[in-house]
Amino acid sequence: MPDCQGCRTLPATAHEAISGLPLIRPVNLYSSAVTDYEYLYGPSILVAPIYQATKADSIGNDIRNDISLPEGTWYDYFSGEAYQGGKVINAFDAPLWKLPVFVRQGAIIPMNNPNNNPSQIDTSLRIIEVFPSPQCSSIDVYDDDGTTDAYLDGASISYRVEQQLKKQRAIIIINRAEGKGFEGMTTQKRTRLVVNMSVQPKKVHVKVNGKAVRCNWHYGIDTMMNQIGIRRPLQLIVELPETSIYDKVEVIAAGVVLPASK
Repeated sequence: MPDCQGCRTLPATAHEAISGLPLIRPVNLYSSAVTDYEYLYGPSILVAPIYQATKADSIGNDIRNDISLPEGTWYDYFSGEAYQGGKVINAFDAPLWKLPVFVRQGAIIPMNNPNNNPSQIDTSLRIIEVFPSPQCSSIDVYDDDGTTDAYLDGASISYRVEQQLKKQRAIIIINRAEGKGFEGMTTQKRTRLVVNMSVQPKKVHVKVNGKAVRCNWHYGIDTMMNQIGIRRPLQLIVELPETSIYDKVEVIAAGVVLPASK
């Protein structure tokens, strides 16, 4: 059975429904852009489904016209190409395997390992994908036991992830977790950072609670995504050693270059 890609980002985004924000959102919730058959998955992922045949070939490869992007810089999730918002994209290549999906610059996307149901989630691993931006952005990552209503009594934790690109240095901070916790919570986790950029960085530094630590990093294909048949551009992959969720982690990648917008 293929991986449920949406299941990788669902928990953090779904929690926002408590404050009244739906998981699937109209684009004009954040923008005045006029759209046809587009929607936002959370605050930073825009999906433009193929709803009609335009120039489809015999096996279903097609193009998509009239994709309206809100203001700002957006990235094709699969190719990494950058597009300037406030415009309409026509003749967007949409082969059978590729749904038009765009991610807002500055997005921080918490993810799980590929899974088809919650029992397959590796709770000892947290994955965070970042699309660096000169404008500071952050997201609060939420977690609870996923099965009971104990969260109504505060049985949960959350931690803030921040990013900013300064003078070609991508700075990513994972702050200490807060909250009373929940039964069965995993407090020691490995961290995998996936950072989008157009060239290999010169250096990567990691600090845990202000002290430098070693990490493994490379600029290449994300093998976890490749295993499930999802094609992505080259990315910076940083594998951090196991730390407590109550530690503060800071990652700095130097020499970062972002793709130029079309």
